[in-house]
Amino acid sequence: MPNHRNQRKNTRAYNLVPTKVRLKGQQFLINDISNAGIGIVLEKHKPHFVVGERLENIVLPMQSGSLTVKGVVTHISLNASHTVCGIRFDLTSDEFKAISHFKKERMKT
Repeated sequence: MPNHRNQRKNTRAYNLVPTKVRLKGQQFLINDISNAGIGIVLEKHKPHFVVGERLENIVLPMQSGSLTVKGVVTHISLNASHTVCGIRFDLTSDEFKAISHFKKERMKT
């Protein structure tokens, strides 16, 4: 039986205040976020990503500073307007709480 509490926590949010995340020494616009991962918009002149690639320094801007987490690239998807790179977070329990807070900070009201 699915755990509905965890499903709510992992709901993906798309309606975000424009925010950039730092990866590979570059800034990328966040397309969407959940407590489990993030989607970033890829641009032609920025570094490339490969499915399965481990990312050690994903820097998220917080109102109180920044949060650096790890993750792995899970997909590269094309849509009508841009290409999105999906990254699954590899989080400690404290980082999970911080990501939940970050997601709330970035959602448009």
